[in-house]
Amino acid sequence: ALRALRVLRAAKVFSGLEVITETCLQSMHSMGAILLLMMLFHYNFAVIGRGMYAKVLPKYFGSIFASAFSLFQILTLDDWVLMHRTAIEVDPSKWHILLYLFLYILVEYLIFLNLIIAVLVDNFQQALKENAQIM
Repeated sequence: ALRALRVLRAAKVFSGLEVITETCLQSMHSMGAILLLMMLFHYNFAVIGRGMYAKVLPKYFGSIFASAFSLFQILTLDDWVLMHRTAIEVDPSKWHILLYLFLYILVEYLIFLNLIIAVLVDNFQQALKENAQIM
């Protein structure tokens, strides 16, 4: 099983790959904090969705697990329009599901995922500066 890790020795041959690998490893602490915060918001939105839309959309929000899974699916920007249309067809007074879904996409997709990318890019730039100073 440890033989599979021999591939990581190839990172020493390719200096660019070594910088990328080191950057990803150095970014783990910051990305872990962001992912923990992201999971906390995900759980909060799952509880809110379960409370507000369980009767209208039992397939998507019938339980906490189903709600969390549906929100993860929305994180990929898949089926959010279907959820909105279904909720409006079942109960037209649930128009605010659009606000709920939009707020979730805004917070999770646009803010948190961009924070992860920003941490990686910042650490990558720092690693490149350190590499340039060494050479």
